[in-house]
Amino acid sequence: MAADGRGSPRLRHHFHAFSRLKVPRLVFITGACRTGKTTLGLLLGSMRSVEFIEEPWTALALPVMQKAGLIGPPAAATMLQAFIEESFNDRILLRNANFRRSDWSSIWRFKSRGEIARRLNGLKSRSDVVRHVEKNRSVLVISVTQTDPCLDFLKAALPQALIIHMVRQALPAVLDRDWVRRSALLTDAQMKKPWENDLHYDFKPGPRRPTLAIPWWVPRGRTREFLALPVLGRRLFYWLMMHRGGLEASERLPRARAGDYWRLDYESFAMDPLAAASRFGRLLGASPTARTRQLAREILARPRGQLAPADWSGVPSSLLRQASRLQERLGYPPLAAELLG
Repeated sequence: MAADGRGSPRLRHHFHAFSRLKVPRLVFITGACRTGKTTLGLLLGSMRSVEFIEEPWTALALPVMQKAGLIGPPAAATMLQAFIEESFNDRILLRNANFRRSDWSSIWRFKSRGEIARRLNGLKSRSDVVRHVEKNRSVLVISVTQTDPCLDFLKAALPQALIIHMVRQALPAVLDRDWVRRSALLTDAQMKKPWENDLHYDFKPGPRRPTLAIPWWVPRGRTREFLALPVLGRRLFYWLMMHRGGLEASERLPRARAGDYWRLDYESFAMDPLAAASRFGRLLGASPTARTRQLAREILARPRGQLAPADWSGVPSSLLRQASRLQERLGYPPLAAELLG
């Protein structure tokens, strides 16, 4: 790596991204687990000329790796740019589409048979994709989870991107039954032999204890504090790291282009998902379809507000107070006084 005349790092090698396939509009939907990213992405993806890709692994890994210092920001940025272009090309050709009808994110759920057939049979090459994108002013929407502290990197790497950052109140998020069912991911047993390909660092609690794979978002200086928490406390710690990291990263974003960053709270989105999606659709020049409205009805028909029971006795009041203060910074009311002790 060299430096340019201004002293900024410059790569000797780079990917020639965005050389032909111009992305008229790119959207990142960011946020922690259980904040509504996929639901919003599906609604937008059902609109005309909008393509939605749910949490592609490379788009999750590169921001986190540069945040952890494993790869320089210039290299991570050029790799992400190239990945976005290749992913967009493959999505228009439906090479990376999900055709499993039973899946919530199946392409059949938000694109018509006619459109799928026309694209499968009529688009053959990258040149066909370029013409399709230019004609339809196609929009690419990508959801990326657990990249909240990397919002400023995403914006620096892809300045044309619109960022929709989703947040949620602490207790409903950490007690969400769907996430509680996945809480094994934060147990010591899971960290001994992790089965998800998330970035982690190794930590050995003691000479006779096994090495644990600690999630990257746990600061190294707080590893023992994290391990001392019950699983409920670890979920709250995760909420705190993601929401605080996202808030601080958003404050580092350049303000030159108004409207390129939006914070959307899960609570208002869940009340009327179609209205929220339609508002962003108008920003992107996309309009809802019959599939969009059908999806919105299905979303509203799903059970909501199902929270798991909780025993907060093992969670330090200091951690709860941190969460309460952060909630207020996000525009929410503080946690209940009886929880804070």
